[in-house]
Amino acid sequence: MSSRRETTESECLLVVKWSKEGKSLREIASLIGVTHGCDKKILQKYKKTGSVANIPGRGHKEILNTTAKRKIIHSVKKDLRVSASKLALSLSSTIGEKISDETIRRTLPQYGFHGCTPI
Repeated sequence: MSSRRETTESECLLVVKWSKEGKSLREIASLIGVTHGCDKKILQKYKKTGSVANIPGRGHKEILNTTAKRKIIHSVKKDLRVSASKLALSLSSTIGEKISDETIRRTLPQYGFHGCTPI
């Protein structure tokens, strides 16, 4: 199974161009390397909006806002030995949303904190 990716605007323009030239959806799909269902959706979008531009703001949204990130950094600066799981539990109770310890681990290196084991 192939990985999911957005079709580029140039690919979408090729789909529209070849469709106007009379090529079938399956021919276009084999030339570009996408499914014919993807081609069909591109053409529907083009007929509906007149554009093939991708919609911005797609994808998974961030769980932590800037305030939550500041709280994480503040608590780490207070106690460098606090574990990510304990930090996630305390932050979950203050924010009200479930936050995994992996989210904490991904956030800390962005602010210059890297994991280390004390000697």
